[in-house]
Amino acid sequence: AIIAWAACPILPEEQDLPGRTPKAKQRRKSRYNSHVARCRVSFTDSEGLEHSAEVEAESLYEAVALAVADFREDPLLRDRPGSMTEFIVAVLRNPTEHKIRLHQVTKWAEPSMKGGPAAHMARNRVRKLLGI
Repeated sequence: AIIAWAACPILPEEQDLPGRTPKAKQRRKSRYNSHVARCRVSFTDSEGLEHSAEVEAESLYEAVALAVADFREDPLLRDRPGSMTEFIVAVLRNPTEHKIRLHQVTKWAEPSMKGGPAAHMARNRVRKLLGI
């Protein structure tokens, strides 16, 4: 499992850290605050058994709270998490795989107004990156 402090949605107190410029705060807020992330929250009980729950949460704290609620409701779980229980929170990203040949990219990047000005700019950028 991955400990995901930086990758997890924003922690509430991070918005008000001293020394952060308003621009940095806004960039961080917009990048993380509005997203709900699917997370796997796990802990190891006193017998060394690992337990995990998958939740959707807007913050690290909400992810742990939702998982603890799930753990408390689990009739098979004998060793409930306590106040000193350490949790590992992994942010689960849905991987998407695409296969595309370079000639398809070059053909798409040919100058065209199809798709409007934004698509035209995207094609220009791809051509520049490819050096064509």
